[in-house]
Amino acid sequence: MPSGTCGDNLSWRLEGTTLTISGKGEMEDYGWILSKAPWRNHAKLIKEAIIEEGTTSISKNAFRNCEHLESITIADTVTYIGEAAFISCWNLKYITVPYGVTSINKETFSYCWRLMRATIPSGITSIGERAFSYCLNLRAIIIPNSVTSIGAEAFRDCKTLPSITIPLSVTTIGEKAFNGCISLRSIYYPADSCFEKLLNAGNNAQLIPYSKQSLFHIQL
Repeated sequence: MPSGTCGDNLSWRLEGTTLTISGKGEMEDYGWILSKAPWRNHAKLIKEAIIEEGTTSISKNAFRNCEHLESITIADTVTYIGEAAFISCWNLKYITVPYGVTSINKETFSYCWRLMRATIPSGITSIGERAFSYCLNLRAIIIPNSVTSIGAEAFRDCKTLPSITIPLSVTTIGEKAFNGCISLRSIYYPADSCFEKLLNAGNNAQLIPYSKQSLFHIQL
């Protein structure tokens, strides 16, 4: 059974097609080409990942190119997910980010082609550059009221996303955040935000401004 360490007090083991991370504390950061995650050599076998209670972070590039990963369970003790942690997990279909996490970092879920639904908890303050770019099958995502910034190309080429609501809390949106979202029919956004040019770049969505008073009447 392949196994080893992935932090000062964390260990991993691969049983069949299930990778389990257990112990306490932070996961080590990993590289893209050099210093890859120790389970990357077994990536073709991994279909499920379980991050057990006690783990506090999922590191940079941790599951990069785990192309056969279909599901992941993340304990509520995780408060940080690093850049590109799940990039190119082509078969991942659903993800629930724990409540303790405060940001979706750069390219965290980029190129998760089959990702259909992502659940982002209240408490997230930023969605980084290309965080969900090229999630071609993303059909449902709610940006919580705690988010203040959406990075450049954050949802680029999310080709099946039908609508999105930008909460009142958002103060900055990067360029081409919704570029290539060809199924996007409506974007609800704060009326006094001046986001029109940024939201309309690269898609044909109808921009629908709302006020604080009318927010409750928006039908998603």
